[in-house]
Amino acid sequence: MLISSAFVGGPFLSRKHYQEFVVPYERRVTRAIKSTGTPVYTHTCGSIGDRLDLFVETGTQVSIPGPAAAWKRRSGRVKRDFGQQFFFKGI
Repeated sequence: MLISSAFVGGPFLSRKHYQEFVVPYERRVTRAIKSTGTPVYTHTCGSIGDRLDLFVETGTQVSIPGPAAAWKRRSGRVKRDFGQQFFFKGI
């Protein structure tokens, strides 16, 4: 199941506000969906490199956007650090 969190990335929402206002609720939704045996992933827009660790806390899989040049430059690090939790589109 797709959770669309288009505006959780910067510059739309700060890391602090994402942690306070999104993470706890997305975690609850993700747990409820996963309890039915349904996989869950989240699609985002915007810059999310500063909050990838917080996405892990939600329990969702995250579709890392690509093929943006910024992601291409960091793709090795992102795949190394988060490759078990997320899947990658375009990188």
